[in-house]
Amino acid sequence: MNISYPKIKTKFRFKYLKRLSKIATNLFWFSTGAFLSLFFLTSVLLFAYQKIYDNKVYPGIYIGNKDFGGKTKDYVKAYFDAKNNNIGTTSFVFVSEYGVATVSAKQINFGYESELLATQVFSLGKSTNLFSNVSLIIQAYFGGIRLSPAYTFSRNILSQNLEPIKKKIDKDPVDAQFKFENGRVTTFRPSENGQTVGMDKINQILEAKTLTIITSNKAQEIIIPIPIIIIEPNITTEKANNLGIKELIGKGESTFYHSIPGRVFNINLASSRINGILIAPGEVFSFNKALGDISAFTGYKQAYIIQNGRTVLGDGGGVCQVSTTFFRAILDAGLPVVERNAHAYRVGYYEQDSPPGLAKRRLSLHTFRKR
Repeated sequence: MNISYPKIKTKFRFKYLKRLSKIATNLFWFSTGAFLSLFFLTSVLLFAYQKIYDNKVYPGIYIGNKDFGGKTKDYVKAYFDAKNNNIGTTSFVFVSEYGVATVSAKQINFGYESELLATQVFSLGKSTNLFSNVSLIIQAYFGGIRLSPAYTFSRNILSQNLEPIKKKIDKDPVDAQFKFENGRVTTFRPSENGQTVGMDKINQILEAKTLTIITSNKAQEIIIPIPIIIIEPNITTEKANNLGIKELIGKGESTFYHSIPGRVFNINLASSRINGILIAPGEVFSFNKALGDISAFTGYKQAYIIQNGRTVLGDGGGVCQVSTTFFRAILDAGLPVVERNAHAYRVGYYEQDSPPGLAKRRLSLHTFRKR
């Protein structure tokens, strides 16, 4: 007996696979159609939903505990503006021994950032990212989205309102200075601490009181002691006493007979600006840096200067005489000179009381290190 069993098995397997393939194809196209239908339906619903709330806040979006769903951007701003009007009746009284300054919350725009809050709550779910928008809309609708309130006040306007009392409080520190008598150094001006209003501290105090103020339904008067910050001088009397200043170690002299009035004025002005500067042991001193800008803007007058090898009128003529005299004092003291620059040519009047070679011009010149 001859039975073709393998052929029957093969035919059976082929029919079974063909049926499975057909089922899979039908499922694929059904799933694809269902997905496309769902996508199309979702897109239509999303488009319709966005159109309904095109000019409104999406449902379920809060600021704090207040639901602004379905409200317009203008409504949100007006809501917080109304709250700010109530907050504006609160006053801040800044007190100190120098006087009292009263500033209302309205004056410094203290309260909610109404414009910012309105923009934030209205823009949520309306970006250019489709998937982000869908996620936020669903989250807001089913679970709610709560934004934190934002508060503000104008630091610049507050500072301007406190300016009258700040002028009474603010004081620059005074460095210790000395003068010499009979070859010895004596104190003629001790150091003094400066002081200023601690505006950063005041701003922090206002920020800390924000929540208390905005949650109150009545006008308040907030008393704030004005914090005063002490500013120590660069050279205190104590520090100066430790610099090792004991005696006069060098002296420089020069004459300026027959100088024009502008030149005499500039010599006195430049001398006053470097007078009393203290140089710590090991510190490098720069004449130019200590003197600063030399121009009409800083108070100097026109007098003769050397420019491009010629003698011409210019701002600050005569300052070179101060640097020359200072250079002579440095040499007399035996202090090391790091950098120096000579005049473009010899100047006769410097040689009336000193030999040639002791005149130096004024810009970026005398730098020395104290022993």
